[in-house]
Amino acid sequence: MKEFTGKLKKIKPNILIKKEENNRVDNLFLVLGLIYNDLKGLILWNRLLYENYRNPTSGEISCHSGEFSGMQSQIYRLLISLIGEFLISLQKHKDTINSIEFRLIEKDLPKNLQDRWKKICAIAFGANNKHTPDFLSRIAEIRNNVTFHYDHSGKVMRKSFIKKFYETPKDSSNNFAFYSLGPKMESTRFYYCDGAIVEYINEHLIKQDENYFENAIKLVGEMNQVIVALSTVHIDKKVTQNESQNSSLQ
Repeated sequence: MKEFTGKLKKIKPNILIKKEENNRVDNLFLVLGLIYNDLKGLILWNRLLYENYRNPTSGEISCHSGEFSGMQSQIYRLLISLIGEFLISLQKHKDTINSIEFRLIEKDLPKNLQDRWKKICAIAFGANNKHTPDFLSRIAEIRNNVTFHYDHSGKVMRKSFIKKFYETPKDSSNNFAFYSLGPKMESTRFYYCDGAIVEYINEHLIKQDENYFENAIKLVGEMNQVIVALSTVHIDKKVTQNESQNSSLQ
């Protein structure tokens, strides 16, 4: 049986968060750490899917291909939504990010990661380029309609279902609405709902010659690297500051 690996380190809690001091930069790094952990979980889920289950052949119609594709689309929806949550969090912490304390952390990043961080902030703060508002709005639509909230999902799902099964040229994937009903959850799935979701994502993240989905996945990689780098600098500074304070008291 596999085990998770890593180099376990420890730090006193009061070095990261002081109970008597509400430090907004320290609070932000708790949020960034949680976002990274959630991101890692989704990437691991995707990897386990590919490592433990056969990748269906193109055009395959089977319970296996439907289950595999459904799981994959769920991971993609959650990744896209996590991007949205990350960017919203940056927007809400804009003053903290622009503070001197945070700038001192940012300046210790390698130049390439500084550039990536500035790019991410530009997207979050709406200053990247002419496509930024459209990119964010598309991510927000997926987050609000088909990932974290289901109160309006019926309307958008119906529209995507009609497009998938009535308006799209017929092939093996939309001649029928497939489903599987079994005695256990493992053998039960409503594949036609996955089909409608995939149709919705394709419609909202792929526009003309611009693949917003590819841009979103690329952004996930940049988020990953930048959060780790910022957190590493932050922890190192906190440790150094604590050691300096302790030595001055001796």
